[in-house]
Amino acid sequence: MKRSMCGLVALTMAAGLWSCNGDPTSDLQGSEKHVVADPSTVVLGQGSQKFVVVQEVDAQGNQQAVNFTIRNVAPGIAVEEDPTYLATTIGTNLETSQRFIVTGNDLVNSSFTVETNGDTLLIPVTVAPNDVPATFSNPAPALNQELTVTAPAGYTFMPGAFITFGADVGVVTSRAPDGTSFSFVPQPLFPDPTEIPPTPKFRTATIDSVEAAYIPGVPLTLPTVDSVLIPLLDTVPGHDALGSAPVIPTPVQGGASAFFDTGGFTGADVVYPQVTDPPFAANGAQYYQFTLTEPLDTVNITLNWPASSLADLDLVLCSDASCSPAGMNFVAAGASHPESGDYVLAAGTYYIAAIFFASAVPPLPPDTPTRIDITITR
Repeated sequence: MKRSMCGLVALTMAAGLWSCNGDPTSDLQGSEKHVVADPSTVVLGQGSQKFVVVQEVDAQGNQQAVNFTIRNVAPGIAVEEDPTYLATTIGTNLETSQRFIVTGNDLVNSSFTVETNGDTLLIPVTVAPNDVPATFSNPAPALNQELTVTAPAGYTFMPGAFITFGADVGVVTSRAPDGTSFSFVPQPLFPDPTEIPPTPKFRTATIDSVEAAYIPGVPLTLPTVDSVLIPLLDTVPGHDALGSAPVIPTPVQGGASAFFDTGGFTGADVVYPQVTDPPFAANGAQYYQFTLTEPLDTVNITLNWPASSLADLDLVLCSDASCSPAGMNFVAAGASHPESGDYVLAAGTYYIAAIFFASAVPPLPPDTPTRIDITITR
């Protein structure tokens, strides 16, 4: 049987055409050479170092064997070649790329240029601060005392900036319009049961959204130089009765106030006129008060407690010192965690009842929360 030669002829013709025309991308090899860097922009902390790898490639991305020279190193940084990069066993270096060590000496926006065969690349360098020397209004606050942190010259706090001590986020209460400071209440520490007696601890803070004047618009997260003696969580005197209810500071318009307390719930319960099921009676209460001077003001009040507690707390707002049923507001007395309510209030003194409303029927014993916090926002 005679085989067809058509396929063989076609293949031979294609091979002939390929051999005549050559590589269709050959005209790109070695053309359009340009310098690339990794990273192309360097950001590093003051006093630290970072590597930058540079190479020259053609239009196809092929590495070229070249030698780079550093030019125009601007103030505030140092740049030197890394002699150990791509070293061979015979004491030479591969010439397809070079690595440079950039050192940040001063807090500046700077740059340097790499050059080879007339091709250049400008590499921007930003030296960022490692910390912020902010100052605190009181380095040893009492429980629930408001602090003010002030930015040093050359720095501001961006809108939304906040402060943490370890994992504990401070409650921001007000901000300076020009960003030079903001006020906050730090979360207290739980006493260490193994420490007799337990003592407060010094902690440095971390501030989020710090802006340095020489790199505007870039939010920095920086630790503070100074530390604060964080107070221990303690029982606030008088919270077990309406007549001695401790005062929560009234926040400024557009601000907030925060108040922390232990969770003993030793006060007498308010009367729940809408509750008719005895097994779900409240297990105790704690009381607080605040005063508004402006009429028809809108406030938000939030009651929170540790997520590890299975307790159901309620927040009842009372408009009179006896917390009578006629003056009770149950907007934040549900099954939410945290409990929160919005209120339009006239001028006057108001009482907050934090109520431990949990099942008292075995096998569900009351899971008393170790801590509560109340935030008032206007």
